[in-house]
Amino acid sequence: MSRLGSFTAAVAGLALAMLAQQQPKPPAAAAAKTPAVKGKGVQAIKQPAVVDAPPAPGSDLGLRFGPPRPMRAPPAELLTLPNGLRALIAENHELPIVNLFAIVRAGPLGDPAGRTGLAEITALAARTGGTASLTAAALQDRLGQLGATLDSAVVDSRAVFTLRAPRAGFAAAAAILRDLLVAPRFDPEAVDATLGQMHEGIAQRSANPPAAMSRIFLQRLYSGAPAWSRFPDYDTLDNIGRTDIEGFHRAHYFPGQTVLAIEGDWGAAEAKGLVRELFNGWADGAAEPIAMPAASKPLAAAGAILFADRTDLRLSGFVMGHVGGRFTDPDFAAMLLLCDLLTAGREARLPLRVRQSGTWRAEWSTSWEAGHERPGEFVLRGTVEAAFTTEAIAIARSELAKLREGAFSEQEVESARTRLLARLALRAQSTADQLLERAIAEFYGLPSDLPGRAYLAMTTLTKADVVRAAAQHLLPDQLVVVAGNAALFDKPLTTLVAKVEPVELTPEAARPLKPRTDPAGAERGRLALVRMQEAMGGRARLAAIRDVSIRAEGATMGADGSMPVKLWDRWIAGDIYRQDQDLGFGLRVVFYNGKIGWLGAPGAVAPLPPAILGQVRGELFRLPFRLALSEQDPARQVSDLGGGVLQLTEGDKYGIRIYLDAATGLPQRLLYRVDYGNGVSVSVEEQLADWKDFDGVKWPTRITTKRNGRRADDLTVKEAAFNSGLRAADLEKKP
Repeated sequence: MSRLGSFTAAVAGLALAMLAQQQPKPPAAAAAKTPAVKGKGVQAIKQPAVVDAPPAPGSDLGLRFGPPRPMRAPPAELLTLPNGLRALIAENHELPIVNLFAIVRAGPLGDPAGRTGLAEITALAARTGGTASLTAAALQDRLGQLGATLDSAVVDSRAVFTLRAPRAGFAAAAAILRDLLVAPRFDPEAVDATLGQMHEGIAQRSANPPAAMSRIFLQRLYSGAPAWSRFPDYDTLDNIGRTDIEGFHRAHYFPGQTVLAIEGDWGAAEAKGLVRELFNGWADGAAEPIAMPAASKPLAAAGAILFADRTDLRLSGFVMGHVGGRFTDPDFAAMLLLCDLLTAGREARLPLRVRQSGTWRAEWSTSWEAGHERPGEFVLRGTVEAAFTTEAIAIARSELAKLREGAFSEQEVESARTRLLARLALRAQSTADQLLERAIAEFYGLPSDLPGRAYLAMTTLTKADVVRAAAQHLLPDQLVVVAGNAALFDKPLTTLVAKVEPVELTPEAARPLKPRTDPAGAERGRLALVRMQEAMGGRARLAAIRDVSIRAEGATMGADGSMPVKLWDRWIAGDIYRQDQDLGFGLRVVFYNGKIGWLGAPGAVAPLPPAILGQVRGELFRLPFRLALSEQDPARQVSDLGGGVLQLTEGDKYGIRIYLDAATGLPQRLLYRVDYGNGVSVSVEEQLADWKDFDGVKWPTRITTKRNGRRADDLTVKEAAFNSGLRAADLEKKP
């Protein structure tokens, strides 16, 4: 029994929706000129910022700035323990705060095939899932008591944990981080919450055209080395369980694979003693190697334009670029300067070129996204009014060609250098950030002065250096990904290239679980279902059920907290179904007659939207007695996944995993996905408890539901009746 997730919101807005359907739609031309409103509709590419009028001559108020302070790395000591762990230690007594970074060779390049996202989930679940002495909840409470914060991130081959704590609580907080690295608890609820967060991340990126364009850009750019551009999806997340997370941790988390960095109000000798005390007992081992991907073909797509035609977008967005370089490249500073020269500030080349046109606006950004291991990328991003899309891309290409030819002035170079040195010097004021960059260099076996080389190189760059770097590193053929409404473009994109390749920029739909075909697993699954049937009342009794009525009460979690809910589910053979919801502000009903249905409230009824129709059919697939009888349904496939977990699928439409109680054979947990429409898919977990006998049929009387790892509903079944003579006419009555 599950409250239909998007049903309440759908019915609550039903009257408004019906009223809106009666309003005349604006003409297409007028709609095209309507400015986009942030957060409304499907529009997701943000409006370009309003370009201010240029400053009047002599309006600098007489301000003059001297050269930025030179960048000086904080002095740091390196400690190496017998188990291979290394620690960089730098004192900084300006504030009573201490920062501890832990860098472990356990990043996403180590994700096994079919389990993309495992490294990220492992780091997140380690950080939030408790320790041997602290539950997940107690861990968060203890960090709060200490005034400490703990974060994690993964990139390429590394996972980075960041701890920040007041001096008074630092030793205790550092001990917690040690426990998380060495022996995390991986609390099942924390694991589920982490998987739920990952599901939400997929839904968010799907609804964001710029993020979707960037994903397509990277995947095409690194088509010869796909490990550099793998993104978790619903299928890979479904393949990840707590056993996989524990295995990944055992394979990669070792002291010989770890570099620490301690910065703050803590003496060096004191810090060394703490590191020895906490980490000397961490036994090293043979870590599973993380291999660098090898390209099977060139990592560039010369001159291609990929286009997603989206009629819902009033602005166009595009991403263009090519494979870049690494931090160790001698021309790294020159490429940073070129990016600044191209798009940073009002007087940069692209903003100035657009402003001089006087007729349209655009937003630009450029980056030389160098990597320590990955090749990195040169990326230029633009957002522009649709009517100037092709012109904007042509201008960007033109300016890149001019940079390659050295068609820029000494003054432009000097202005860009001044801006960059100021930004680099400002960043250098954080000794914690500088020490982290040194620790990353130590982690990769790179020179310790690498983080400061860009600053030093910037101070001596000449125009000739920049011209040479541009000619060598800016490739003439850029991969371009565009999203926009082609009907509004000034010119076809084919005026830029002979062939434009269409791509889909649609939300990532969650696919159902894939059927398992292992004969041995199928036989074990069949036997488990037979036991489940007997535990629920016997095959004959379950097969004889012709109608079901379940009343439940409890609480549902909304945006403003918990609120009471009453549900009444009724089912009649032939898949006639009705759910009544009472959330305290009136009755809400969904009805389905086996083919079509309606949803409504008093005085308002409308056809079932496709997303809710799919939810209803999924609910019918998951009726507990029908799950138990699945081995008699030739359309369903069952497989025992081991550990008391069954997987049931029905073709490519429905899928569920059932976690059985070893002692009783009854389901204690159901895990499945629900599609809410518009690319939003939610992972749902139902915990079933307190099974009781109703007329010879066992039924759970306590049902707790989580959506994406967060508690959603807590229900208690008050009444359950079977074969009570329900009539279809009663279920069809409008509210």
